Amino acid sequence: ATALGNRTGLISGVTGAVAAVVSTYIEKKCEGHGHDAHCEYIGAEALFLSVLVASVLMFLFALLRLASLIQLVPTPVMIGFVNGLAIVIGLAQLHPFQMGPGHTWVTGKTAVFMAILCLLAMITMEFFTRVPVVGKLIPSSLVAVASSVAFEFLIVRLAFGSETLTVDDVAPLTRDKAFPLPFWIDSRYDMATATTKAKELLGSAEGRTTVITQGVTLFIVATMENLMTTEVVADLQKTPYDG
Repeated sequence: ATALGNRTGLISGVTGAVAAVVSTYIEKKCEGHGHDAHCEYIGAEALFLSVLVASVLMFLFALLRLASLIQLVPTPVMIGFVNGLAIVIGLAQLHPFQMGPGHTWVTGKTAVFMAILCLLAMITMEFFTRVPVVGKLIPSSLVAVASSVAFEFLIVRLAFGSETLTVDDVAPLTRDKAFPLPFWIDSRYDMATATTKAKELLGSAEGRTTVITQGVTLFIVATMENLMTTEVVADLQKTPYDG
């Protein structure tokens, strides 16, 4: 977004509002637990087609230079949007404190150490940038990760004999998952089955309605969020942007 877009300070990725919408389109069904669990995602084929619809609409929106319409949005809406998004993102951070199929809350020493690690990372991110010279050269996020990992393995595990979940426990990385791949060459997806289901969707009026409805919804949510975020960043940086 920074290299090819019109605004520094923005990134490309699934944002909070878009993720909240997409989560309602996909149903996850799993058999087994842990590393042996086999999961199937119901609705993925419709989502692929919906993203294509949203992409075409975004291209036309940009081509017609309609981004200036964001100026019609009242300031209270902007404030409510930013605060609402902060609440959504904040609530999402509570999920790691739940474990197991029943999503029970973590208790005892594990919960205490998880809270300490969160605070350590937050404090490092906030205050490391204020360290003279070094704070400007080394990213505070990198220091936060390094200090948290050191605390986990030197203090939590070595000194106290306890442990918290690592990335490998939550989402183990294998050779197939280490780097993102386009879904059409990803071995985790059966493209023959996906293509058949996609054709079935487009072959029925109900399927086409679902794809178009989801695509339009994604377009509206993603576009509005992007434009309002751009406005917020422009206000913070006190610099104009080419909308």
